[in-house]
Amino acid sequence: MALAIAAMFLAGCSSMSKTGKGALYGTGGGAAVGAGLGAIIGGGKGAGIGAAVGAGVGAGAGALIGSRMQKHQEEIAQAIPDADVETVEDDNGLQARQGTC
Repeated sequence: MALAIAAMFLAGCSSMSKTGKGALYGTGGGAAVGAGLGAIIGGGKGAGIGAAVGAGVGAGAGALIGSRMQKHQEEIAQAIPDADVETVEDDNGLQARQGTC
């Protein structure tokens, strides 16, 4: 799984949809959290199962969030036809929508 994620990053995320990016980030984060919780709960033996469950839950949640972000950007673009809608990122990595006329 780590090789697949690394390959996706090397291939470039710029062409991915927000849904795809959300699923990718959610998979990585969910796998890390799941592995940690699985190791704690399972006494060190449940890390693999925890990672698999966490990756699945994280991918689903990330895809939903990414899809909502894409829909929101499209709604702004339709509401203000002449607006230039872009995603901006602050120093902490948080994303927001910025529209200019």
